[in-house]
Amino acid sequence: MKHRYQRVAARLIGVALIALVVWLVGWGDRVTDTDGVEHRGRIVERSETSVTLETEEGRTVVAIEDARKVREGLGTVLGRFVRTPGPALLGFFLHALALLCTFARWGILLNGADLKTPWTQVLRLSLIGQFTASFLPGGNTGGDLVRALYVARTHSNRKTRSVVTIFADRIIGLAVLSAIATVSLFFAPAGSRIREARGTLLVIFAILMLIIVVLFSNRARRWLHLQRLFALLPFQHIVDEIHLAIDIYAARRSTLVAAVATTVLGHALNLAAFYCYGNALGVTLTPMALGVAIPVSMMIASIPLLPGGWGAGEFAFYFFLPPTGVPAGVAVALSITQRILHTMLSLPGGFLLSRTVHEDPLVSAAADVGHTS
Repeated sequence: MKHRYQRVAARLIGVALIALVVWLVGWGDRVTDTDGVEHRGRIVERSETSVTLETEEGRTVVAIEDARKVREGLGTVLGRFVRTPGPALLGFFLHALALLCTFARWGILLNGADLKTPWTQVLRLSLIGQFTASFLPGGNTGGDLVRALYVARTHSNRKTRSVVTIFADRIIGLAVLSAIATVSLFFAPAGSRIREARGTLLVIFAILMLIIVVLFSNRARRWLHLQRLFALLPFQHIVDEIHLAIDIYAARRSTLVAAVATTVLGHALNLAAFYCYGNALGVTLTPMALGVAIPVSMMIASIPLLPGGWGAGEFAFYFFLPPTGVPAGVAVALSITQRILHTMLSLPGGFLLSRTVHEDPLVSAAADVGHTS
């Protein structure tokens, strides 16, 4: 019962965040004139000194002194995205390539842990996990659980090790993303509001690095006497399997290097996709937006409030991108468009999931994998 209330509370918080952001940004355009009076409508024309608004009463020319007093609503920004399909299509293509890099990283970790898995099977399970993360409660956490369920069935004799690969996959992805944001933050100009996130980012990055070092360094585990701690834990066969998987990764640095390199490439493609989406929305994203604000926002979007990161992601984009020079309306529209297109890329996983449920191809796949290993 307690967990049920927690899930309901998480959903309500996610919906509340979306409603708050939409209310703050607004759907229509808003212009504040030289007398401090706010006018609402649809921007038709604008110059450095005036803006023409289309209202219910007709067209109105509003005199302005500061361009920051002109705030475009979500309707105007999203309409611009539809009218400029070229950058949007290029961004969608780069987005798909970035997703394939994410799938490839897990495949590298699976095969590096002596869990021989055909790449077609890696693609199938990754797409299913992506679909569940986009449409079912739990977000990325739910997608990871579904992947864990199916990969454990595929490698029924090494279930624990299979699940360890998913944990390693998630940790490496977050660590590289936080590293990009942390390094970029040191180049933020003095006085920039985005520099206020430096302390938080350094703490997150340090925690993730500590986890990686403890997991993949035998020397660090010996120094911390973790072997003694492992010996005291219950379910020793599970603990031993986890320990063996960690030892395999520690001994095969090439696997970790390949996984990290694939992650860096994937994040670079994803940020390039964001740059294209920004152009489609009428703004050129700055290095601080791409290097700090978006990576931090994507990390926050992984909080499992609503499926696909909705709610947490929109609030994070609204909070972190404006200090880098991105208008609030564009920031929220950027999050919405990226999330919608990401959901579209997840749709093939729904078809594969339906086939898996009705035909259960994982049974034959598991037999093939067991035979080859």
